[in-house]
Order: sequence, then C-alpha cells, then structure tokens
Amino acid sequence: MRRRFEIRRRKELEFGLEHLRRLKRQHWHMIKLL
Repeated sequence: MRRRFEIRRRKELEFGLEHLRRLKRQHWHMIKLL
C-alpha cells in the first residue's frame, strides 16, 4: 500500500514538473511577442 502511494506521489511530482515546464515555455513565448 505504501509503495502504491509513493508511486502516485512520484507521478504527481512528474506531472507538476511537466506543467511548470509548459508554463515556462508559454511565458517565454509571451515575452517574445511583447
């Protein structure tokens, strides 16, 4: 049970990192447009 929870937490962490990366990319695009 604990292992499953750790896997879920890791998945959420990876998803969060990917989301941050995407936001950064969008942010750079916005700066370029300005």
